[in-house]
Order: sequence, then C-alpha cells, then structure tokens
Amino acid sequence: MGFRVERLLGRHILVFLILAGCSQIETAARPPPEYSIPQEPPKPTKKTPAIVSPKTLVGKSEQQLVAFLGQPSSVREEPPAMVWQYVGRACKVDIFFYFDIKSQDFRSLAYKFYKDSGSTQKDAECLGRLQANAASTQKKN
Repeated sequence: MGFRVERLLGRHILVFLILAGCSQIETAARPPPEYSIPQEPPKPTKKTPAIVSPKTLVGKSEQQLVAFLGQPSSVREEPPAMVWQYVGRACKVDIFFYFDIKSQDFRSLAYKFYKDSGSTQKDAECLGRLQANAASTQKKN
C-alpha cells in the first residue's frame, strides 16, 4: 500500500509539474501587457523678456518711440524738455525729448529708470518688459 500511495503521489506531482511548466510556457508566449503612462499636459513656460539696451532709446523720434514702446503712461513738460514716462510692474522710465534744430523734430536724448523698492530688475530687463508689453498690446489691436 505504501508503494501505491507513493506512486499515486508521484503521478500527482508529475502532473502538477507538467501543468506548471505549460502555464509558464503559455505566459512566456504571450506578449506582456502594454501600459500607457498618462502624459501630463505641458506646463506653461514663463517667457523671459528680451534684454534691451537702454541706449536704444537715444535719438528716437516720437513716432519711433511709440512704435517701440507704445503710448506713454504720461507726458509732462520740463522745459526745455518734454518727458514721456512708461510704467511697468517693478520699474518705470522717464524719456527726455529735446527739440532738434536740424530735423525740426523732438528727439529722445536722455532717460532715467526708477525701480520699486526691493526690485533687483536691471534697466535692460525693465526696458525689455516694457517693450514686450507694447508688442503684445499692438498685436491685440
């Protein structure tokens, strides 16, 4: 009887091993399931405005400056100069126009930047932001 139990048990083990081997072969033959990783929507990038040299302000006519920076926030007279002021988020700039006898027109000859307290923005960055704001405003119109 011991032999019979061992033989029966041996057959069961043999059948189990065969079936276990078949299931491994079967799963090996199947391609692995494909998983798709959800794509995150692209994050909006904060565009850094161009650095614009303040020297580009010198020598411009009123029309050229309007094309470059848009309409000024305010205009005042400080004889013999006419002063246009442009105001940005963290800075502002005064541009001084003087009458040019040769061209018989006002030309920008000087500028002065003002920064908000605590601002580390450089003059060229301020001017770049003002110019970028003017460009986006002109596109909307």
